[in-house]
Amino acid sequence: MNELKSQRSLTGDDDLALTLMTMWALWTRRPIPGGPVPLLTEQQLIDFWAE
Repeated sequence: MNELKSQRSLTGDDDLALTLMTMWALWTRRPIPGGPVPLLTEQQLIDFWAE
């Protein structure tokens, strides 16, 4: 049987950030900015987290 292998380059901090962003997106109904978490710009993060 062939096993699918995930090609992830996320660190533990990246996983934590994605988890927190997912929780915030569900709570606020805001979409998470597109692209990998480590490559998001400062402005994308500010816009996402701003109240």
